[in-house]
Amino acid sequence: GSIACALHVNFHGCNQGAYKLGQTYVQHSGLNRWAETNNIIVVYPQAASALLKENPNGCFDWWGYNDAKYATQDGTQMKVMKKIIDRVSGANSFGASFV
Repeated sequence: GSIACALHVNFHGCNQGAYKLGQTYVQHSGLNRWAETNNIIVVYPQAASALLKENPNGCFDWWGYNDAKYATQDGTQMKVMKKIIDRVSGANSFGASFV
């Protein structure tokens, strides 16, 4: 049968994305072991470095470099996170489950 799982979205810190560390962060953060024993799916979204976007250290947007709505559900990165969560959880943007 199936087992209900929780979902944890883990935002890496600046200079901690896969572009910089490869799989080191994911493999050594301890989250996968914790998640496995607690029926939790961990998603590791990535923020890439971009000199032209004022983000040379690959940080998630916590100061508005991407758009003025960065701290709201209408911010570019938050909209992407919502799509990721919906996809992993099996829901679409209307809250209905995929069959």
